[in-house]
Parts: sequence; C-alpha cells; structure tokens
Amino acid sequence: MDPGCQGSVVPPAFAEQVGIAICLFRAGVLHQPAEQAIQPLVDKTIRPLSDPGILVAVADASALARGLRILGTHSDSYDPLFPAVRRIVCFLGLLKEQKNTPDPLWEDLVAQHDHFASVVDAIAWCPAYREQPFDVQTFAKIVIQSEQFRGSRDGGLAYLS
Repeated sequence: MDPGCQGSVVPPAFAEQVGIAICLFRAGVLHQPAEQAIQPLVDKTIRPLSDPGILVAVADASALARGLRILGTHSDSYDPLFPAVRRIVCFLGLLKEQKNTPDPLWEDLVAQHDHFASVVDAIAWCPAYREQPFDVQTFAKIVIQSEQFRGSRDGGLAYLS
C-alpha cells in the first residue's frame, strides 16, 4: 500500500503544499527552471482552471509527463508533498474530464471563480481517490466556499503571507 494513502483514498494536503506542487508542475510542463516556478505566484498570474501552462498538460502527453516527472520525485517516498502530488493528478483528471464533456457548472467556475487560492484550497480538501478525477460538483462547492471564507475574489495568496 502507498505510504500516503489508506486504500484508494488520498488524504487531504496542506494548501501550501498543493500551491507549490502546482507551480512546480507548471514549470515542468513549460520547460522552465524550478527557480522560475514561484514567480507566477508572486505576480498572481496563475489561474489554475484556465492557465495555458496547466491546460497544455491535459492535451499533450509529453507535457503531462514533463510536469509529472518534476513531481515524481515525491510520489514514491514519505515526503509530505506526496498527498499533494496525488491530488494534482486528481485535479488534472477533472480538467481533462471537463475538457471532453463539460458540466454547465464548470463554465461558471472558470469564468467567475478561477482564483489561485480558492482552487488550491479545493484541490487540498476535495475528497480524492487514486486514479480518479475530482467530482466537479463537490470541487466547485469547495472553491466557492473557500472564496467566500477568504472574503476575496482577487485570488489573493493569504495562506502564503
């Protein structure tokens, strides 16, 4: 059994870990050095539901492999990022699913709620199962609740400050 999972359930992860994992994944997909991975966080330019650096991985298997290779150093160890890596895989599954057969809720989520902090919160806390995408309804509910809790629609990085 994987050290980070009880059966097929992926445990929750800290939002900070998920945020870092997304940035590293994105940098791998875009052939960026790791040093550049954090800059989009500082600039608040990552919109995880619509970011070209993330979406290209859904359409291009080699880009997906590059991004996962960056994260792969954590997937077979007891490293605390392990649940975050598994959750990124569930998130990518959701993106792929919604690209192929979008739920009407998805378009609203992308248009109105594509903010880094609230999406990262949803990735960190949405019920997750190995090798399965997140449930779109549950994911959307968590994104919106996180946004309301934060009292911010600007995608602020309150958890990093």
